[in-house]
Amino acid sequence: MFLATSILPGTLGIEWGMSREQCLSLLRETHKGQVKGEGSAIFLVKKDVPMIELLFDSQGRLANTNSVLCQSRHWFVDYDPKGVVSTWEEYLDYYQRIVMHNTEVLGPPDFSGDHTVEGFPERVDATIVTYWDHPGERILIGIDHLEQRMPIVVRLICQRTGQIKESVYPEEQREVSLRVTHIEPGALGLKWGDSREQCLAVFGDSLLRKAPSMICVSLALQGGASEVGLWFDEQEGLEHIEVTVIESQWFWHYSIDAVLAMHEEYRATYETLVELHSESLGPPDFSGDYTEEGFPGPKYAGQASELTYWNRPEGRMQIGIGQEDRETPVFVNLACYHV
Repeated sequence: MFLATSILPGTLGIEWGMSREQCLSLLRETHKGQVKGEGSAIFLVKKDVPMIELLFDSQGRLANTNSVLCQSRHWFVDYDPKGVVSTWEEYLDYYQRIVMHNTEVLGPPDFSGDHTVEGFPERVDATIVTYWDHPGERILIGIDHLEQRMPIVVRLICQRTGQIKESVYPEEQREVSLRVTHIEPGALGLKWGDSREQCLAVFGDSLLRKAPSMICVSLALQGGASEVGLWFDEQEGLEHIEVTVIESQWFWHYSIDAVLAMHEEYRATYETLVELHSESLGPPDFSGDYTEEGFPGPKYAGQASELTYWNRPEGRMQIGIGQEDRETPVFVNLACYHV
């Protein structure tokens, strides 16, 4: 049986609020050959628990550690309801045994129940959870089956809940220090029209994933790792570069009030970015939502419902905010287009 405390930062030799680079440096010293940095996350392979994932907040500081203890092997696309129920009962029994084992060590939990019970945490993707609140952190065990066709998962999660030390958390917020000019082709050593193969040659060591019309690379921007997407036209080559500045969690079990509150929080970042970019780029050529004249089509807007752009010789410099649908994350992104 696994103890949830095994994935706490203190157990791993790191601290809440450390940057990705600080965590990588320390973990590579203490867990040689067991650490892998991928995109904005870190993965740690230990003998006593399955793979541990370390996640960082929008300011690049450690905010969450989690580990999938077990997961059903298949999506339930072709399964009959009896098969789903049988698998759920099997995994629920495992979840309950894990909770009992951890209760023997941690004491009675502060909460145990599903999303219909008062006290269910807002920012966690799970159907049933049990958690213990400790100073500055929450230790959580969850089981989720968020949609009938999806796999059933039991996982350990540790979340940062308190203030972190000023020494590991700079006052300047990284997201508002990013500029769309950081991702224009010239700043990346590229030019519009470069082929996918030419860009792969430049960023091969930083490649995260690729598809016929795009590649995604991890680049150091303003003191932190960012996933930068490059899109290509089959005939015209490189035509679009984009980076997500901040992105929320999914809203599987959230109230509309929680979604609206997240929109307001992200809008503040969006408006700050627009103001800061206007200081250097001048008045924008457009700023508004999808109902207004001048709002671009899907090719340029993507999933953004509101955006601001500047048409410049280097391309269209754009800031967007949006949410694809009710349950998907809210995001703020920067994009540069060849127009």
